Amino acid sequence: MDPIPTVTDRSRDSDAEAPGPSKAKPVKAPGPKGRSQQQRSRRGAPQGSRQMLQGGIMIDVEQAMEEITKVPAATIHRTAAFAWASRAIAGYRVCASKVAVQEGLSYLYLGEHYREAALAHAAMGEAWQPLFAEIDDAMADDRARAFASMRGRSPAATR
Repeated sequence: MDPIPTVTDRSRDSDAEAPGPSKAKPVKAPGPKGRSQQQRSRRGAPQGSRQMLQGGIMIDVEQAMEEITKVPAATIHRTAAFAWASRAIAGYRVCASKVAVQEGLSYLYLGEHYREAALAHAAMGEAWQPLFAEIDDAMADDRARAFASMRGRSPAATR
């Protein structure tokens, strides 16, 4: 299961292709003098507000600008914390249900990755401790079950 592709600094600085099927590529739009939007952006010209990446994922700067100017940052982070916590719990539950150890470990890894994102968003803002504790507590039981499931099937995991 591949994570969502992201745009990296490397993609701005090089035409080198990233390995694997989840490589993100900006859509080239014709611009002045026949240069693509990607080529113009490397020269410091502003990019359009929307950029389509491989797999139909879109970067939408206009929508983000609207959101950050109208929605308090604390609300954005709270919403993101709960969304990532939900993904973590789902990963832990799938992990605990997998028979094959390697598949279970893959979902355990995703659960841990998503848990970190949830806790990072929960820690944003001034009075962050109550939200952090709430998010951590919400994931704790499923996380413990996932780890117990892996320990029960993998001798190396019990060390």
